[in-house]
Parts: sequence; structure tokens; C-alpha cells
Amino acid sequence: MDRVNHTNIVKAYLQQLINRWDEYNSSVNSDYLQHSLILDDTHQRYLLGRYGWMDGKYTYTIAIHIDIINDRVWIQRNTTEEEIVDELADHGIPSHEVVLGFVSPDLRELYAYGAGS
Repeated sequence: MDRVNHTNIVKAYLQQLINRWDEYNSSVNSDYLQHSLILDDTHQRYLLGRYGWMDGKYTYTIAIHIDIINDRVWIQRNTTEEEIVDELADHGIPSHEVVLGFVSPDLRELYAYGAGS
């Protein structure tokens, strides 16, 4: 499979993943939090944010943030129960193409994922 085709498959899967999580969260937290999806194919950036009032306090957080940088999937943030790296592997994305962006560059080599660059 060529790189362009592979990247398009990865983009489509990331959109499915974030949409699925958004649908789940919307059904669970619909009375408290709003959800904001950013599915940006141009910049290859995929986010799910949550915001609103809960227990008298304003809440704003990015639950999932994934980028595609230099043909690698960078997981920048994941505060969900989803094991995104396992799901990516189940969809044929090898671990060396996944970078845990939230892990210090000095420590990434200790993980079974890409080191990033």
C-alpha cells in the first residue's frame, strides 16, 4: 500500500474513533458537558474537547488529541478509557508508526512505540 493511501486510511480511522467516543460521551454526560469535535484533515489534527458547567465550576478539557506528523500517529493526549494504541494496532497501524507525544522524548525509547522526530 502506498503512503498516501495508508495515510488516508489512518485519517478515516481516527475520525471514526473520535466520533465514536464523542457519541458515547454525549450519551453519558449530556446534562453537564458540551462536546467539541475538531476533525482537521488539512492539518491532520483530531481532537475531542469537553466543556461546560459541572458542580458550580466551569470545566474545559481536551479528552483526545491525535496528530499525524511525518506519517506517524502522535497521541498527544488521551484522558479516556480507550486504549487508542491497541485499537490502532488492531487496524493495522504498526507500533513504530505511533508516537506517545505526552511521554518525554528521553523516555520514549523505553516504550514499544515510535520515538518521534
